[in-house]
Amino acid sequence: MIKINKSKCDGCGVCIESCPFGVLAIKDKKALVVKPEMCRDCQVCIQICPNKAIKYVDE
Repeated sequence: MIKINKSKCDGCGVCIESCPFGVLAIKDKKALVVKPEMCRDCQVCIQICPNKAIKYVDE
């Protein structure tokens, strides 16, 4: 599962554009996990985030 660090996120939207499963969205100028059940742990969003605001967490 991915987690967004809102203090690092600047809302650029690169992660949303890169996610092939539509897991993320922008709300209040920050990325947000809106469909966690769709996440396939491909970690593309983690790799592409310019601010290192996304991390993978085991839950």
